[in-house]
Amino acid sequence: MYERRRDENASKEHQRWLEIEQQQRAEAERLEHARAVGLRGKQNKSSEHFNIISLNYHDTKEGHVLQFKVSSVCNCISTMGN
Repeated sequence: MYERRRDENASKEHQRWLEIEQQQRAEAERLEHARAVGLRGKQNKSSEHFNIISLNYHDTKEGHVLQFKVSSVCNCISTMGN
């Protein structure tokens, strides 16, 4: 009886470690693929559609929307002062 439970627990533990090893191999393969393809370098994009170096808005729909919002706020503030 005890020997059977011990064998079952040992079998479960062995299976658990096999699954952990498989997950580690899959993660290593995923990281290796990301390094080979260069996906990490492409993710370094600003969340705002404004180039802080050149101080220009991006030439995209979102950049134009941001430019319109900023100009609207500036116009509103300038009219309040008069």
